[in-house]
Amino acid sequence: MDATKLLIQQHDEVKQLFKECESLGESDFKRRSDIVEQITQKLKLHTEIEEEILYPAVKSVDTDLVLEAFEEHHMVKILLDEIANTTPSNERYVAKLRVLQEMVESHIQEEEGKLFPEIRESCGMDKINEFGTQLQKRFEELLKGVAKSR
Repeated sequence: MDATKLLIQQHDEVKQLFKECESLGESDFKRRSDIVEQITQKLKLHTEIEEEILYPAVKSVDTDLVLEAFEEHHMVKILLDEIANTTPSNERYVAKLRVLQEMVESHIQEEEGKLFPEIRESCGMDKINEFGTQLQKRFEELLKGVAKSR
């Protein structure tokens, strides 16, 4: 399984959820909250597998970009915590959500436009497929843990 394709698929899922949020009416607090919960879960699982598996494995490909990606993840986690502690009816809730969306979309552009092509060029398909298998396995393990905690 191609690691970059797996991660791009996950990126696309999150971008679609952000689009759904954008289409909601200002007072559709319940639906927005439900979508934000999905975004939060997807982002937490996604960042965890990248940080545990992909980034350490490809750090030598582009150290600066990988270190920056770690920091971008850190900032996303902080904002996710803030959003979780803000009621959807708060006037700043949607603004926080928009900032999160901008941060995530910028991060996605860097990964898909810079890091993933560098990984493809440097690692070869066997290694990329190995990473993909590891990422998918870990994602499924984490997902089971989330399901058990509910």
